[in-house]
Amino acid sequence: MRFLKKFLSRPSTMLASAVVVVVVLLAITAPLVSPWDPVRVFSGLRNAPPFIPGHILGTDQAGRDILSRLIWGARVTLVMGTVPVVLSMVIGTLLGLIAAYYAGAFDFAILRLMEVLFAFPLVLLAVLAAAVFGNGMVNAMLAMAVAMVPYVIRAVYAAAKPAMELTYVEASIIRGASASHVMLAEILPSIFPSLVVFATSMIPLFIIFAAGLSYLGVAIQPPTPEWGLMIAEGQQVIQVASHVPTVPGLVLLVVCFCLNVVSDHLQRELDPRMRQRHGARPPAGG
Repeated sequence: MRFLKKFLSRPSTMLASAVVVVVVLLAITAPLVSPWDPVRVFSGLRNAPPFIPGHILGTDQAGRDILSRLIWGARVTLVMGTVPVVLSMVIGTLLGLIAAYYAGAFDFAILRLMEVLFAFPLVLLAVLAAAVFGNGMVNAMLAMAVAMVPYVIRAVYAAAKPAMELTYVEASIIRGASASHVMLAEILPSIFPSLVVFATSMIPLFIIFAAGLSYLGVAIQPPTPEWGLMIAEGQQVIQVASHVPTVPGLVLLVVCFCLNVVSDHLQRELDPRMRQRHGARPPAGG
């Protein structure tokens, strides 16, 4: 209840969340709300400007309705932005907990391997992984998940290592609890809020990554609607129909910005350090 009250007290967060919810609902109900088939071609309406009858956002260079492609593309883009985060969080959390629990050679091996992977920029690592797995939506998601795992491991390890010194964790170890029980029942709940904040902050980044991979032609292939691919295709006609790449670009920007606003709110509410920092501020006028 406290969380909901604070949520409703921030108009910017409420507005950003409303935008995200609307986009998600449009993606889910795409077959019902989309005005046209996203791959239907209106041959006499190539590069038609916005607000013409029947096509409120106009058409692209192939004569396809942009609004319909945005709605259907939301399905692909959101899935490609969230699934890799979920996969990498599951794998990275398990490896990070193991590295924090088992000190010594195992800890050293995992962390040194992660340092090697950190030598590659995240985008480059994702592109390299995509080249290994091959083109396609599933392979692109696997590539992004693989690229993110090292960062998840480092975040989990940094949060779990201090948690090992908590009194109830040490008591559980002394009682002879199994390693899996200590990691999953004692340590994981204590760091879970931090992991939620980390995951939500990565979703907008990976939505952009997904769009970028499609833009480079290593993820979604035409004629499947996807925001990054729509930008790439529209770039070819930007001189004669600037709305074709601009509209999906603006949608991508707005959605990612709103997701960042929601993520910042979650961080303020779930991260103890942020709560203390904000709670320490004197009241206005005091």
